[in-house]
Amino acid sequence: DAVARCAALGLRRFRFTVEWARLRPDGRGLSREVVRGYARRIVSLRRSGIEPIVTLHHFTHPAHFGEDLWLRDEAPEVFAAHADEALTALDDALEALGSPCADRVLTLNEPNMLALASYVAGVFPHRAPAVADGSPWGLVRAWRCLDAALAGHCLAASRIAASRAARGRPP
Repeated sequence: DAVARCAALGLRRFRFTVEWARLRPDGRGLSREVVRGYARRIVSLRRSGIEPIVTLHHFTHPAHFGEDLWLRDEAPEVFAAHADEALTALDDALEALGSPCADRVLTLNEPNMLALASYVAGVFPHRAPAVADGSPWGLVRAWRCLDAALAGHCLAASRIAASRAARGRPP
């Protein structure tokens, strides 16, 4: 239904997120069925002449990481490993359906807004007090979150490029 609506509106591109928590409902391995479901959605978009733009992180992550994942030292590595594995699995599922790999991919949606909304405005769930909660440390947390997200992007982009090159896939 969403694809038909997008096509009726004349959309040529559609950005959507492959939700990290849905991909890993048990907190460990990827759900192959969920990956295949995303691949089917991409194929459906393409059949309607709409090019998908895949986003690997859109403000949320699995609950088992806690609400302040991006304040932890391991966050960039954790995200990069997930992003590489998730996109590789999605590309495999697309190829199994006879469709090309995802060629428009965003690692993180608006990392600046993730940091600001969490630790300055206090509107996204978090445990550490935000500026809006009266904490001057909220600015430090926002910078830490943004730094970790950008490091996660750099690591993920590098890993994805290497993985795709090793598999003979387009960058």
